[in-house]
Amino acid sequence: MWSLIGNLSLPLLLGSGSAAPAIDAGSPDTPPEVLAALALDDDRQVRLKVAANPGTPADALLALGLADRSPEMGLALARNPGTDAWMLTNIVATNESAEVRRAALANSKTPLEALAALANDYDEPVRHAAIDRLAALPVDELLALTGDFEPSVRAAVAASATASVDVLTRLAGDASARVRAVVAGNANTPADVLAMLAEDEQELVLISVAANHATPPQALAILGTDWDTTVESVVAHNPMTPPATLGELAGHEDALVRYHAAGNPGTPTAALGLLADDADRDVRRRVAGNAHTPVEQLIRLAADDEDLVRVLVANNASTPGQALDLLAGDPEATVRIVVARHQNTPAITLDRLAGDEDELVRLALAGNPMAPPGALAKLAGEVESDLREAVARNPNTPAAVLAGLSADKDELVRQAAAGNPGRP
Repeated sequence: MWSLIGNLSLPLLLGSGSAAPAIDAGSPDTPPEVLAALALDDDRQVRLKVAANPGTPADALLALGLADRSPEMGLALARNPGTDAWMLTNIVATNESAEVRRAALANSKTPLEALAALANDYDEPVRHAAIDRLAALPVDELLALTGDFEPSVRAAVAASATASVDVLTRLAGDASARVRAVVAGNANTPADVLAMLAEDEQELVLISVAANHATPPQALAILGTDWDTTVESVVAHNPMTPPATLGELAGHEDALVRYHAAGNPGTPTAALGLLADDADRDVRRRVAGNAHTPVEQLIRLAADDEDLVRVLVANNASTPGQALDLLAGDPEATVRIVVARHQNTPAITLDRLAGDEDELVRLALAGNPMAPPGALAKLAGEVESDLREAVARNPNTPAAVLAGLSADKDELVRQAAAGNPGRP
């Protein structure tokens, strides 16, 4: 016996009604012809199970999708690897549920046309997921999408880590500035293409070229003389920018450009010396945090009027003991805390910090593996248990001190002492 749904006829081997639910519509072992019959069952829950079953025949799935356009049915079909491309495209185009459209995205049978449509979906998570899916496509499929009508689809192709040179070269001449900008930001874009894009008229494209670490130094040097300060700022931030260009940008009239040059590891030491005296405190902060800043500039910045500049000097791995000793007497506790943690702080300075009035400074010292034994012995007598615990964990704590802490009244201190590899 057969029943007709639209133009599709399905076998009613079991009929509908009370007899049908006795069969498990969700079981992968249920025969396809039985699932086709259950697709006509009066119980909607049975039909939903049939729609989700990978063993259900494609024509039955199609019939279910056309007869029931609810989110529940759409979700079951979108997740089913047996649903054909036409039905998935229909679901993408007509279903109002973002969850359903996201499920269709994950289905390997969803065709390129449907993925392209979802790349323009009004729901942002769906749109981003579609773009990610497009970007992960094989090279031959990416090449086919370079001529897609939608710029967002072409941009997704341009962003792909698997995009070939042919794909990137073709999209570098795209009419959409957004697409060209994505090409300019792709780490796989060839140097000659990036050099060409460095002459683009659109700021968005130039910014992407300036930020790309694969951009040739000559192109970065040209962009470093651009009249657009935003582009010049990005060039100043790029670690691949030639030192000569960074030196010029360090003297730029715009503070934002100087700020990025001040933090660049490739900026010449002479330029960093000039930037250490910059009137803009944010620029001086960047110099203070740059590991390549010359020692003499760090020593000078250790006396800066700006608290955060001094904090950054104290935190800089290149800061010498002389500057750290000066900062150990800083009126700002945060500065002294950072000095107490620093590996380069002289032992005599750390000894002095063991008597600091601020508990957090002493706590930072107690956790410094370079803390001298005398300072640790002094801190082991602190009233605050967290200080004693930090001393008990310190690998530089003397065995005799650890022996005393092993009998501490605080359990956490005793446990820390027992776990110290230097314990007696």
